[in-house]
Amino acid sequence: MKTLLKTLSQLVFIIVIIITILLGATREGRASVKSLLFIIHVFDQTVSPLEWFTPEPIIEHVSFKSSRGQLSGDIYRPPGKGPYAAVVLFLGVQPARASDQRVVNLGNALARSNMAAMYYWSSDMEQGIMTPKEIENLVASFKYLSNLEFVDPTRVGIAGFCVGGSFALIAASDPLINDDVQFVNAFGPYFDMKDLATSIISETSDGIYGQENWQPDKLSKKVLATHLTSEVIYKEANIITNWFTNDRANDIAPTLSTENGQRIHDLLAQKSRKNATVAFELLSPEKKAELHQLSPSSHVADIKASVLIMHDQNDPLIPVSHSRQLFEALDGQTNVLFTEYGSIFEHVSPNLKTSTNAISEMLRLAKHIQRIMIQST
Repeated sequence: MKTLLKTLSQLVFIIVIIITILLGATREGRASVKSLLFIIHVFDQTVSPLEWFTPEPIIEHVSFKSSRGQLSGDIYRPPGKGPYAAVVLFLGVQPARASDQRVVNLGNALARSNMAAMYYWSSDMEQGIMTPKEIENLVASFKYLSNLEFVDPTRVGIAGFCVGGSFALIAASDPLINDDVQFVNAFGPYFDMKDLATSIISETSDGIYGQENWQPDKLSKKVLATHLTSEVIYKEANIITNWFTNDRANDIAPTLSTENGQRIHDLLAQKSRKNATVAFELLSPEKKAELHQLSPSSHVADIKASVLIMHDQNDPLIPVSHSRQLFEALDGQTNVLFTEYGSIFEHVSPNLKTSTNAISEMLRLAKHIQRIMIQST
């Protein structure tokens, strides 16, 4: 695969030179060149023409305040004065760490593409805890980044991955910033929290031809159980979460002494979408309201930004059907682009597979990224 990547990189580099000569005078042409160089940098670090033509980015750790307290992030930016287009990056639940090479590569690729990129880090999300306060924190992150002197506030967006993509969409709908967010890139988001939970519990998803089997990743199971048991006493919450994460292997009902613990157990024990849907009605009004609040489906009417959606067709954490539903909900309301991939990503991480579709998918990815690069051109 590395040999294939090097060959593709060399071919693309030749194409880049040709495009630069033919289209370099136009904004769209320059954005296309940037997208190709960006993709090579993110997918193949052994050959990166982007590094040949661009200066080393500045990387700095920052802290800033929100109504929820002190927040932190890492900024990757070009070394000049700007002002630059910018994007808030939110990696979601149990994200890769700041030192992870994928994180570093993405930050560097954006900065070398003439954008300022800020990762917002959440201690709760690192522990797999999802709460509505993260929406407020994302809004605060967006406002902080927009106000930096080297950032052009008219060209700032939000990008999120997995759960982070869904939270980015909800943040972009907030009246405090929804007129200012220029774009949202949501990679592998869920559309409706209750529907996602139903899929994880029943191990099914809504396919193109109806309901189909779907095997969720253990992380999806753990995060769901952790979220649903947040109101359960600590001991029982651990018992339920471990039981559900490990394929509901034994009967734990006799060990649960609280009504709330029994209620969550009965929901997570369901094996069909129909029964899980019925069991959801037994949740507390507060928990149902929270699921509603954390669902982009409840906020799409207030999204004004251009939206770019990406999803791995074989995603084991969130079914691709959620991005299809999101696209249908936004189509006609705002400028929206949706691209599915089957050969070049694993969940949200670059992972080229030997496939006849790989080249065509890379070209579709280039078209997708070009929509972002137009902001920095």
